[in-house]
Amino acid sequence: MRSGGSYAESMLKTNLRSEERKENIHQATSARRIAREALAAIIMKTRTFFYSLLSIAIAGIIIFIPLIFVCDIEKALTLGANLLIACAALSTFIIALLFYDKFGIGKKILDKQTETVIELLEKCKNIHFIVENTIDTQKGVTEILIIRGFSKDLSYFKSKIRNEKFVFFNFNNYNNEMNQVLSFSKNIWLPPEIKGVLSFLDLYSLNGIDLSSSIYKDNYIFININGRTPKEEKFNIGKKNDNEIKYLDFIENIEKSVLSIEKWINQHSNIKFQLNI
Repeated sequence: MRSGGSYAESMLKTNLRSEERKENIHQATSARRIAREALAAIIMKTRTFFYSLLSIAIAGIIIFIPLIFVCDIEKALTLGANLLIACAALSTFIIALLFYDKFGIGKKILDKQTETVIELLEKCKNIHFIVENTIDTQKGVTEILIIRGFSKDLSYFKSKIRNEKFVFFNFNNYNNEMNQVLSFSKNIWLPPEIKGVLSFLDLYSLNGIDLSSSIYKDNYIFININGRTPKEEKFNIGKKNDNEIKYLDFIENIEKSVLSIEKWINQHSNIKFQLNI
């Protein structure tokens, strides 16, 4: 039993010494780290003091150099001050060149935004609006207009229908076909100004209308996106976001969105592009 007790006591002492060594190592490591930080702080302060003295010395030399060549002290000091200002401006310019967009982050962001805007424009050009305008309610005569993609000039389509008419849509058709454009509103690279001009396309709700009423037949125009609204789904129609949207306003918003996209591309490029829009 004594032998077992001695062994346990020996192991306890060994563990205590091991813990003490670890603690000593930890303290030594902490002391070295603190010493390095203190030394780094001293070096930084020394450098700052040295550069400050150097700057003052250079400024003094620049100011007083003209005294060697100009006898008039006042003129010499004025010339020296002008030289100092010029040197300071040159130094600032050089520093700006060295540190401006050091890692090219600004260019990368602009490139990504441009790529997103171009992709959005391509999607917009793929959207076709099939406009079904009832000309004669009694005879059931309907005029069909096809707007092939977003464009900055839709004057022909504005002139074909009287301004007082409103538009309505099919929910499934609008939501499915316009999603390829609406999804860009969540894209982090889309410039805010372009997101703003596309807000007229947002769909939050669709409020049904009674097409059996002559009021709606005479004053409303059905817009079929990409011609993909099955006849059996035409009952699922209504006013977008419970708003009375005039046909003319809807068409002009399409034009404004394309003009805004074109303007943004030209503003952020060294070359003025002629796009097929």
